[in-house]
Amino acid sequence: MLSLLLACYLSFCCFSLAMFGHFREVFSRPMTPIGSKLFRLVAWTSLCLGYAFCINTQGVAYGSVIYMGLCTLAALLVIFSLNYKPKLLPNLMLLSLVFISLDALQAI
Repeated sequence: MLSLLLACYLSFCCFSLAMFGHFREVFSRPMTPIGSKLFRLVAWTSLCLGYAFCINTQGVAYGSVIYMGLCTLAALLVIFSLNYKPKLLPNLMLLSLVFISLDALQAI
């Protein structure tokens, strides 16, 4: 569950960084249009893979409900991250990616 929450968090972080205003606030420089498309691609891919994994493990009914709850919590965490410590967002994204990778390695 924690890895799914972190995958949702990573997805919504990518969605927020795909917006020019949030990117400028976090990195203090403008973003290129190709960067925005890349962030959106990563975000949608992560969301779809997480949803597929949740449906595969929990079934369609419970998996959908659990995943929507995780997405809601992750979106709330991204909102708090952007409002209070926007410069910390890339570090939190990297940390969530490390935890997701460790959890995937542990599952093998």
